[in-house]
Amino acid sequence: MAELRTLLGIVSSDLMATCTRSVTGRDIVLSGFFSSVGIWPHQEVTPDMIESANRAIALMEVSHLAERDTDEMSSGEARRILMARALVHHPRALLLDEPSTALDLFAQHELRQILRKLAQSGIGIIMVTHHLSDLIPEMERVILMDKGCVIADGPTREVLTAPRLSARRPAASSTAASTAPVPGHGPSGMGNVRSRLRPISSAPRITACAAILSSR
Repeated sequence: MAELRTLLGIVSSDLMATCTRSVTGRDIVLSGFFSSVGIWPHQEVTPDMIESANRAIALMEVSHLAERDTDEMSSGEARRILMARALVHHPRALLLDEPSTALDLFAQHELRQILRKLAQSGIGIIMVTHHLSDLIPEMERVILMDKGCVIADGPTREVLTAPRLSARRPAASSTAASTAPVPGHGPSGMGNVRSRLRPISSAPRITACAAILSSR
C-alpha cells in the first residue's frame, strides 16, 4: 500500500462526500498520510508531514482555506483540498473520477487551470469523465467507452473526431475480449479503465490521459 501511494493519488466524488465534514482543510490534507478522514489522537503528525501538507495546499492555491472546515467550503474549494490530500505523498499521477461533478462554470474553469499546472509540472493525470469539457490540452491519450465497451483508444487528436464521438457502440460480437468489464466492477467505470491502462510501474513516463464514458 505504501508503494501504491507513491504512484497514485485518488480523487473521487465518493471520497469528497466522505471528507466533507467539520474538519479543517489542513487536517483533511494531513489525513492523507494515514488514509483516514481528519486527524485522530493516536496519529502522530510530524513537522515533515505538516510541511508537505502546506506545500500541497499552496500548490492547489487554497492556503486561505487551511483552517476552514470543509463543510463550510464550496464544492470547488473542497475538491482542491481533496486534491491536495492526494498530493501529500508526491505521487507520479492523480486518478480523477468525474472531477467536475457539482462544480459551477467558474469552479470548472479553475479546476482545469489547476490540472494544467499539475500536468505541466510533470504529474500524470488519469481522468474518468462523461464531459469533453473536462479535458485539458495536455491530455495525450483518450479511451472512449460506450456502455462498458472500449470503442476507441489512442492519441487525443485521433480519437476525438466527429465520427468517433457520434458512432454507436459496435455489436457485442465485434468487440475484443479486453473490452469486457472487469469482474466485480460495474459495466462502465473505474474497473474497465484499469483494464485498459498500461501498468504504471512499466510505463517510462506517465502522461495525461482520459477515459470518456458515454451516457447513452
